[in-house]
Amino acid sequence: MTNYTWSKVLSNTEQGGAPVGINQRGTCLNCDKGMAGYNAPQRLVASGVWNLPLGKGQRFMNRISPALDRIVSGWTLDTIATFSKGNPFTLLAASSTAMDPMTQLRADRLCDGRSSLKNKDVRSNGHYWFDTSCFAKPAPNYFGNSAPNIITGPGVNNWDIGAGKLIALRESMDLQIHADAFNALNHAQFLNPDSNMADTNFGKITTVGPSREFQFSLKLLW
Repeated sequence: MTNYTWSKVLSNTEQGGAPVGINQRGTCLNCDKGMAGYNAPQRLVASGVWNLPLGKGQRFMNRISPALDRIVSGWTLDTIATFSKGNPFTLLAASSTAMDPMTQLRADRLCDGRSSLKNKDVRSNGHYWFDTSCFAKPAPNYFGNSAPNIITGPGVNNWDIGAGKLIALRESMDLQIHADAFNALNHAQFLNPDSNMADTNFGKITTVGPSREFQFSLKLLW
C-alpha cells in the first residue's frame, strides 16, 4: 500500500501551544499569514507484508521432514518506508521596544536564508540549516518583516522493518512471534534548527529523532 501527499497548508494563526512570534499584531491578521507549522509539502509512505512461500501448501514446500516444515512455514516480512519533507519554523528576534509587552518578535528577513546557504550538508558545514546573516533584529518600534514559518526544516527518511512467525498450537489457538526494528537503517532524523536569534546555536541543528530501536513481542491468538 502506498500513499503520496503533495500539499500546502496556509494559516494566519495556530492553536495548541503555537510558538511565540506566530502572531505579532492582533489588528493585522494578513500580516501573520504563512505556512502552518504542521505543513509537509510532500510525503510518501509505502508499506507491505510478504508471507514467505515456505512450508506446507506453499511454493517452496518441504518434503523432507514434517518437523522441519513447521519451522520454515508461517514466516512474514513487513516494512513501512516513510519519506517526507520537513515542517516549517519561524525566525525569532528579541523585541527592542521597551513599551512593547511582547518579549519576542519575528526577525527581519534580509535574504532567503536557506537557498543562500552555500554548503547545505549539515554534516560538514557545522550543522547549520540556514544562513544566519540573512536575518536581523527589527529596529526599535518596528515589528519584524518576516512571515511565520518561512523556512522548512529537515525531512524524514525512515525505514521500519519487521519479521514474524505464526505457530499453530491447536485448531483455534496460535502463537505469534514478532521482531521489529524502528529506524532500521539508523538514519539520523534531524529536527528543526534553533530559530531564536538570541541563542548561541542560532541556525544550528542540535537535536535528532530517535535512533534505531528494537521490539520483540509474543501474542497469543485464540
